[in-house]
Parts: sequence; structure tokens; C-alpha cells
Amino acid sequence: MMQSSSDHRQREVLRIAFELQAAHAASEEQKLSEAAFREAALETGLDPQLLARAEEELARRERVAAEAAVQRRRRTRLAVVAVLGVLALGGAGLGLARVLFPPPPAPWVETFDAPGRWALDKNPDTRATLSWQAEPGRGQVAVVQVDGFAPAQDGKFHVNLDGLLAPEDVSRYRELVVDLKGSLPGARVYLEAGTDERWRSPAISVQRDWTTHRLPLRSFERQQRQGGTWRTVDWSAPEGVSQLSVKVGHFMNPPEATGALFVDALWFESP
Repeated sequence: MMQSSSDHRQREVLRIAFELQAAHAASEEQKLSEAAFREAALETGLDPQLLARAEEELARRERVAAEAAVQRRRRTRLAVVAVLGVLALGGAGLGLARVLFPPPPAPWVETFDAPGRWALDKNPDTRATLSWQAEPGRGQVAVVQVDGFAPAQDGKFHVNLDGLLAPEDVSRYRELVVDLKGSLPGARVYLEAGTDERWRSPAISVQRDWTTHRLPLRSFERQQRQGGTWRTVDWSAPEGVSQLSVKVGHFMNPPEATGALFVDALWFESP
């Protein structure tokens, strides 16, 4: 026999009534639990004002969490829209993506196979020479030979291997890499922007065999000439660099040091 619509309605009313009764009982139980929790908290000596502030703080944190969830969903939608836009625009979209997120630049490499691009700069009376030598598997390499430093009255002396060349925009790179060997104890690489600003690499310990030294540009110390003295200033990415200089004089080696520095394959890259 088919169930009448009146019987079905009565059964539905009873079902909803049971649901409401269960919800009411749960609500009353929750109120009792909350009251018991508050009473227990007060019995421990907790300041009622702190309890109220804690409830406000919890509400605030719940609002922050909800807003963060909304922001995450919004960013996800924007990312999806951006991807779909690139796919829809085809070449135009890819071009826009390259503008907004340019790929890392190609490495800039100096192989030292063109001696005319490098010159030696030294202070008077210091005995040092620059020559070029063929190395198996490397081609030409620069050789700085120091037979004796001659400190000036202020105790300073210099021997610099200078190259009037640099990448167009050094700031786009992340590392400078250089291959060195020799018998002089140390060296540094300087990125020079004109005569009043430069970036100085950390000290490089020169080894007897060819060694590749990787120097993050973020590790270079930015300096500016102020009142005739070089002073360290807040770091910023190298800009306007027009000259590279490998230095082995004062601040790199003691005045009694002698020996040679071989330099090859200096390059910038963004690994």
C-alpha cells in the first residue's frame, strides 16, 4: 500500500523534532561545559578580566586566520587567471611573462686570451711585471710577478691587474667566478664604478694549483670614497661598474711577500 502524504509529513515533522531536541540538548550541555570551565578557571585565581581579554584575543586570531584564508584563495585565483591568460594570449602572453619575470642572463666570460684588455698598475718602486703565458687546456693566462713591494710613507702599496671591461649590468648576476693559482698568499677582486665607488670581494686564499673560486656578489663589500678615504657603506647591488681589478698589494699581502699570481677565466653568472 502506498504511504499517504499526510503520514509522510507527520514522519518528517517527528524527525525534525528529534533533531531539534538533540541540538537543544547539545547546546545546553555546551553551556554547562563552558560555565564549568569558567568556574574552574576562576577557582584557580585567574583574573576575570584576563579571561575576557583571552576571549577577545581568540576572536581576533580567528578573524585573522579567516582573512588569511581569503587572501590565499584570492592569490590562487589570480595565479590561475595569469596562467590561463598566458595560454590564451600565446606568444603575446609569453612575451609579457618574460618582461615581468625575465630569465637569468647568459654568463659573461673573460678568458684572458686578449692581453690588450688588461694592464698592470703599481705604485712607484714596487717591482712587479705582467706577462702572458700559455697553459695546457687553458690558452693564454695572465701572470702577475711581484719581486718586491715598496710601501709608501703611509705604509700602503699596490699591484693591480686592471681590465677596462665589465658586463653591461652586473646587478643581474649573482656570482663572480675566477680561476687562480700562484705563490702569493692572497688576492681580491674589485668591481669599480668610476673613481668614487667600488665593491670589494672577500679575501681569496691563493693555492699552488688552479682553483675555481665562487664569490657571491652579495658577499662583496660596497665602498665609497669620502674625504679621500674609502669607507664601507650600506650594501646595494653593483651598478655602473666599468672596470674589474684583481689586486695583490696592500690589504691583500704583507709588504715582505713575493711571488706570482696566475689569473684565468673570470666570469659572472646566475646559477
